[in-house]
Amino acid sequence: MGRGSAASWDAADSMGMASWEPGQGRIGTWADGDATSDKPKGGRKRLLVTLLLVAVVLVGLVGVAILKLPSLLGGGSSQVATVSDDPFVAYTPGATPTALPQYKVYASTTSLYSVNYPQQWSVKNNANTSGGQSDYVDIFQQASPVVVFTVEQAQAFATLTDQQAIDAEVNSAKQQGQTFTLTANSTQKVTVGGAQWLRQEYDGTANGVKNHVAILSTHHGGRSYVIVMISTPDNFAKADSTYFQPMLKSFRFQK
Repeated sequence: MGRGSAASWDAADSMGMASWEPGQGRIGTWADGDATSDKPKGGRKRLLVTLLLVAVVLVGLVGVAILKLPSLLGGGSSQVATVSDDPFVAYTPGATPTALPQYKVYASTTSLYSVNYPQQWSVKNNANTSGGQSDYVDIFQQASPVVVFTVEQAQAFATLTDQQAIDAEVNSAKQQGQTFTLTANSTQKVTVGGAQWLRQEYDGTANGVKNHVAILSTHHGGRSYVIVMISTPDNFAKADSTYFQPMLKSFRFQK
């Protein structure tokens, strides 16, 4: 899938989480490491051509149109299968909202959203392209104690369901040696920015350090968005009420 930005986990490296670049991990997750494999040769190539011809004939017989899904490794075709937007519950997109007290407003002109973030936090942006697919990640972070809030808008996620996008995030981190256990009863639908998001929480470890992660995913305006929130288990509840919830409540799509 698209390169994805792994800044979520990269930013949390200072609290013991393994450094991981989103997208690299995801490619391995979805393609079993085939991103660097050679093109099929000889018998393999002939077999591939034969299978393709058979597939075309079968499609013609049943009268089913071929829908070319984008390749998770190499850009895909111009005909892209997308997942429908999640229900839009409330609020009409408009002007960037006013910042909350002690907060700043961040507005993304690429991912088309805005959010309030604590004014003392650092902000970092990662933009990558892989196989012709763009991936944008914005990282908002408090240094001590480490609290991380990231927003990712990846072109490759457009073909995935919300659950698949979350699974891709988790599997990518697992490839870097991190462990994840889904927290009991944490799967729920939540409303953020007027859209319904799927939210799941995980307990995990990285380099022997425990962490707690909440991942949210939605589709809006033909785009897929993933929010990742990270802190230590003993600090997560406080970080959630003090920072994460105000940030989520301020989140707005620009159109």
